Amino acid sequence: MANNTDYVQVLWELKYSDLALSSTILIIIGGVVGILGNGSVIICYFFRIEKSGERYFIPVLAVVDLVACITSSIFYVMDNTFFFNYPNDLMCRILTFLQLLVPGTSASLLLIISVQRYLLVCKPHGPRMTLRWKRIAIGVACLFTLSYSAPVLAISGIKTSYETFQNHTIQITVCKFSTAETSVENTVYFGFLLLLPIISILVTISLLIPVLKTTKLSLLRKFRGWRKANKHRNSPPTTNSVSTKDIQLAKYIGKNLKFRSRKKLAPIQA
Repeated sequence: MANNTDYVQVLWELKYSDLALSSTILIIIGGVVGILGNGSVIICYFFRIEKSGERYFIPVLAVVDLVACITSSIFYVMDNTFFFNYPNDLMCRILTFLQLLVPGTSASLLLIISVQRYLLVCKPHGPRMTLRWKRIAIGVACLFTLSYSAPVLAISGIKTSYETFQNHTIQITVCKFSTAETSVENTVYFGFLLLLPIISILVTISLLIPVLKTTKLSLLRKFRGWRKANKHRNSPPTTNSVSTKDIQLAKYIGKNLKFRSRKKLAPIQA
């Protein structure tokens, strides 16, 4: 047992220790940045930004992404730390399940936000998502993601294998996404998991493209109107235009002429 442990350690130090250390450092940095960023969004929404129905999904998405940063960091740090001797089967199953559930929920929320923005920008006079439908959409997204993520709890776990290193047999225990044997059901399930994000990305892009085009055209019209108004404001007066000073001078001269004419035409006193 001691020799086995020693050769596992030798394999770890020769091939994987430096790579795992650098990967762990980058994961921790990315996790901290993600936690701070999403935490700032949540704090700003609840304490600084006035609540609005159009921002309903933003804090929900920030909370989901915050959970994703925490769970993903724990999953990958655990995998790097216990590269050849993963300690617990239940922990492996739960972390693998969360790795599928939380990012899937985030992707579903992005799809819902793209539908909302499309209705708001491209169909301004059409139907809009009310508060009730927004809550229903979030519930449906969570239930749908949970339904296709739940099988991972059954098929994932730790798997022990024996490898040969330097003419010695060593025992390796790793956390795997699936420990089951290859079957038609597993192939269909993994194919569905691969196809689902592709469909979600394509639908989201197809909804966001007209939103971006409409927003761009609106900004161009506003910019052209502002430019035209600014150009008219800064243009020099034409020769036919009469200034305010000229009008005031004409009124002053007219009053003096009337006063003089009345003075000349006044009757002579006897």
